Amino acid sequence: FVGWIISGIGVVGMFLAFVLPMVPTVTWVIGVTAFFLLVIEAVFAAPLWAIAHLSLEGKGMSGSQARRGYVLVLALIATPMLMLFGLLIGMIIFRIAGVLINGGLYYALTSAQSLVGDSHVSLAWFVGVFVVMMFMSVVYLVIIERSFSLISEFPGRIFRWFDEIGSDLDSGT
Repeated sequence: FVGWIISGIGVVGMFLAFVLPMVPTVTWVIGVTAFFLLVIEAVFAAPLWAIAHLSLEGKGMSGSQARRGYVLVLALIATPMLMLFGLLIGMIIFRIAGVLINGGLYYALTSAQSLVGDSHVSLAWFVGVFVVMMFMSVVYLVIIERSFSLISEFPGRIFRWFDEIGSDLDSGT
């Protein structure tokens, strides 16, 4: 039984050591890929945007049909910079959340460890260590996913502050 617990601790430890640190990198690559999709969309939409400037509505040079093209140009210019800011903000948020989680669980684990004697309770302590490691793996995965998802969410959040273009540049589009 103890062998299974120790093997489980090893598997969770490998997840914490090798897989969890790669999650921000994968999130960054997915965000950059989404930006490349925006660039490809702009390449194919450019001729249509030029045709949209031929509108004879009489409301300035471009009219309302060309508005989405200007929104796309704004997204192309601002998204890389906002993705970098999202990365930096995500690092800060992860650091704060990690300190809070580590600080709270440190005292909980040290108080639980002080209860361990030389009896059968020490076997339960190994199970407890395995359960806490699994719990911390899930908690850190959620914290990393939420904090580093700002890489792709931050540009959409900023663009929502602009009138009538927030829905065009939201991260869901």
